[in-house]
Amino acid sequence: MTASKTLDTECRWFRYCYEWLITLTGAFYFLLGGLLLSFLSLCFKPFICRQHAQFLGRYGMHYLTWFFFAGLEITRLVKVDFAELDQLRNARGLIIAPNHPCLMDAVFVSSRLPNIVCVMKASVLNNPILYGGASLGGFIRSDQPLKFIQQCKITLQQGDQLLLFPEGTRSMDNSINAFKGGLALIAQQTGATIQTVFIETNNLFLSKGWAVLTNPDFPLIYKIKLGKQFKVDKQQDHKAFTRQLESYFRENLKRN
Repeated sequence: MTASKTLDTECRWFRYCYEWLITLTGAFYFLLGGLLLSFLSLCFKPFICRQHAQFLGRYGMHYLTWFFFAGLEITRLVKVDFAELDQLRNARGLIIAPNHPCLMDAVFVSSRLPNIVCVMKASVLNNPILYGGASLGGFIRSDQPLKFIQQCKITLQQGDQLLLFPEGTRSMDNSINAFKGGLALIAQQTGATIQTVFIETNNLFLSKGWAVLTNPDFPLIYKIKLGKQFKVDKQQDHKAFTRQLESYFRENLKRN
């Protein structure tokens, strides 16, 4: 009995060390990869045209995140089902609208859709880890309303995909926050289709209020599913549409 307990303790200790090693390795990968991309951005951005800069920035972020999840899959500590999201790879001029349970949501989408333009908070875009790829790729700040809407229009008119979280920030209490009206306004003014996306998970890792130095209970499981597509009519009340879309998300997330 004592030998069995000792073996069990050793296995748990090994598992604990393994999980922390993978967590720290993933964090350092993102830190060093992001800083390298930012350094290359400073070096090359003054000498290349906007089109080439966007290509380098978006594909740089795409492959940085793709290799990240490919590595995590090997560890068996993280499992992400991207099958449905992959169907959007060749879609043009589409607004991708997911719920926002954790910090990795934009990373999920970027790892599968290389031609995505993310709408992010200024504090996130100014982070040195993300700044390089975001500035090259033409990612959009959400804190300048008029410029924000104009940049979103240009992005969609070019046939690029726009990633916009309807909540505007991460969800609280494993549910969703009240939706902002920007999504409906942009869809209404551009005529672009909104593709709803549901991110489901078995954990609260990196959710709102998660302590950074706290390891989750592994394995982490994420499933990304496509919902309905919506169009906003020119005459439609965008506030009423926003409430309708929020209700649609709440009903589906509750059911799942």
